[in-house]
Amino acid sequence: MHLIFGISFSILILIILKPFLVKYVNDMPIERSSHEVVVPTGGGLIFSLPILTYALFNNKYYLLSLLPLIIIGFIDDIFKVSSLIRALIQLLSIFLVIQFIDIYNPFINQEYLIIFSISLGVTLINLFNFMDGLDGLLSGCFLLILSRSIYAISPELSILLGSLFVFFIFNWSPAKIFMGDTGSTFLGGIYFIILLNSSNISGFFINLLISTPLLLDSLTCIMIRLFKKQNIFKPHKKHLYQRLNQAGFKHSTVSLIYILATLFLVVFSTFNNILYLIMACIAIVFVGFYLNAKYAIEFN
Repeated sequence: MHLIFGISFSILILIILKPFLVKYVNDMPIERSSHEVVVPTGGGLIFSLPILTYALFNNKYYLLSLLPLIIIGFIDDIFKVSSLIRALIQLLSIFLVIQFIDIYNPFINQEYLIIFSISLGVTLINLFNFMDGLDGLLSGCFLLILSRSIYAISPELSILLGSLFVFFIFNWSPAKIFMGDTGSTFLGGIYFIILLNSSNISGFFINLLISTPLLLDSLTCIMIRLFKKQNIFKPHKKHLYQRLNQAGFKHSTVSLIYILATLFLVVFSTFNNILYLIMACIAIVFVGFYLNAKYAIEFN
């Protein structure tokens, strides 16, 4: 029932909202863009509004805590907001999540973990945002991550699964709509909630490792840029997925590589054996190194 609600509501939002986005919220191609035509953005509303509407009428405050992320993300998609303001809103949203999620899960109900949790949450929001650069990449990977986590956390997350699937169809190459910061930061917040709802430390690391294709690309890019003494806050096109695309790989091909890699890890995660999953992650890392050395344009 939750799944059907998510699908139906997101289709309704898409029908109502898309004309407005097409007219007022467009992603114009620039030098660092991976697309060459104007595409409406802010489409994260399509999959965030259904789950937030449910949360509003069912007092799920830990989900409503992500509303500031959506608001500032949508404003940023239209007007562009300073990094400082975005960072402050991210801190606020993550802080609220932590306050309310204690009600549902005592895993982080220890004071010494609060600072770590806030830092982790803000980091994940930005790492996910960095990976929203090719048609269907982030939405496709997160569909798999979410499908593994639904019943371990809360069945109502199937609302998000249904609505994200609808968005994914229109986000697949050639994309008819982008999620924008509205959606990518929201998904980062949802992933943070998934991690916090892990039943134990082993479950936490399993939930973390299944996102290796997304997180490792972002983290590796940041570390290399730091090593090369580049400004990590300056926009760029140096992630592996971007450099594969620049080397001639189609959006759909690169996105499919990341989606299949995530699927591979999700399948291994069903054994609930962290050693097996680590070995699977190592295999994915080697594939990444191979693609980087053999096909991607040089990191400069």
